[in-house]
Amino acid sequence: MINKFVAASTWLLLLNACGSNAPKVQAPPAGQVGQVPTTAPTAPVPAKAKMAEFTANGYELSGGEYWPYVGSVDVNYPDEVLWGFYPEKGVIAPGETTANPATANPAAVACAERAFAELQAFIASDPPLLRSIAADAEGAGYDNKFYLWTNDYTKAADPFPPGVRPAKLWYWKRREAKPDRPPGFWKWESTLDQKGVCHTPNRQEADAFLKNARAELDALAKVSKACRGTKLDGDMLSPTCQLANVPMPPVPPEATVVTGAPVGVVRKGKPFKIRLTVTSQRALPVVFGWRPAFLPRILTAQGEPLPGTEACGVGGLGNLPPAPVFALDSQGSASFTVSLEPTYNDCEFKKHQLAPGSYRASWATGAGDVLVAFTVVK
Repeated sequence: MINKFVAASTWLLLLNACGSNAPKVQAPPAGQVGQVPTTAPTAPVPAKAKMAEFTANGYELSGGEYWPYVGSVDVNYPDEVLWGFYPEKGVIAPGETTANPATANPAAVACAERAFAELQAFIASDPPLLRSIAADAEGAGYDNKFYLWTNDYTKAADPFPPGVRPAKLWYWKRREAKPDRPPGFWKWESTLDQKGVCHTPNRQEADAFLKNARAELDALAKVSKACRGTKLDGDMLSPTCQLANVPMPPVPPEATVVTGAPVGVVRKGKPFKIRLTVTSQRALPVVFGWRPAFLPRILTAQGEPLPGTEACGVGGLGNLPPAPVFALDSQGSASFTVSLEPTYNDCEFKKHQLAPGSYRASWATGAGDVLVAFTVVK
C-alpha cells in the first residue's frame, strides 16, 4: 500500500538539464549565488603574478572583471562593474567602451592575482575533461576563452541578503550572438569576503563541474539533431524528439522554470486539468525528463495540510509512468497538461472529496516549487 502515494517533494517531477548556466540578458545567472566557505582554502598560495591576457594549451584568458558590493544590495550591472585586471577610475579597459567608475580595491586585486596564478596552473595541467568538452563543443556553445572574475564584499553587509557568490569555475554564454564578441567564456570566479578572506576556485569542485558538463553533453548527444540547437522553437517536441531511459545529470534549479496556468473554478466531483509550462533559462540546449502523469500535494488556501495528511504530507494519488526525455532550445518552453480530480488521500490511504472552498496545488520540482490556486464549488 505504501507505493500508492508519494510525498510531493520526492518524485512528483524529475527534471534534468543539459547546458550551462543561463545568465540574464545583462547579468549573470542568479542561480550562481550561494554561500562562501567559512574558512579559507588550505591550498598553498602561489606567488603573486602580474595579470595579463595569455594563451596556453589552446585556451585563452581574455580579461578580468571586479564586482564591488556595498551595503545590502547587488552590484548594478554593468554600470558598477570594474573591467580589466587593474581597474582605475576614469580609465577605459582594453576591449571596453566606457571608463571604469572606480579603482579596484587593492585587497581584491591581490585576490585576483592569486586566482590568476591558480588559473595558469589549472590550464597548464591540461584537464582531460576540459579538453574533452572543448573537442565536443560543436552545437553546444562552449568556447576556449576564460575570464577572471573577482567579487569584493569588504564593504558589503554581513550577512549579505542577496547571498554571497561562491568561488567556482562555471560557464557563461551569450543569449544573443554578437559578431565582434566571443559566444561565451569560462568564468574563473573568486570571492573576497566581508572579513577580507580570499576564496579561489577549488580544483576538486572545478573538476566536478567539468564532469557534470561532460555528462550533459553525453545526454545531449543522445537527442536527435532535429531536436537540438536553433531547430527548437519552444513548442512541445514531436515524438521523434523524445527518448526514454537517457541517463542525465541532476538539473541545477536555475536551468528551468516551471509555471502553472490559472485554473479558476472547478466542480466538486468533476475532473479538471492544470497546464504547466517548463521554460529553459539557459543559453545552451536543455534536456529534461518529464512525467506526463503525476499529482501535486493539495493544500488549503492558506497553505496548510488537509485533514488527515499532517503526519505524512500526502494529498494526491496517481500513476507514475516512465519519464520521456525532451529537449528545448535557449529560452524555449514546452507545456504539459496534468489531469486531476478534486480529491485527496489521507495518511490511511482513504480517498476524500474536496469540500467547496479555495485550495492550492503544490508541486516540489527540481526547478523550484510550483503553486496553482483553484476553487471548488458544488
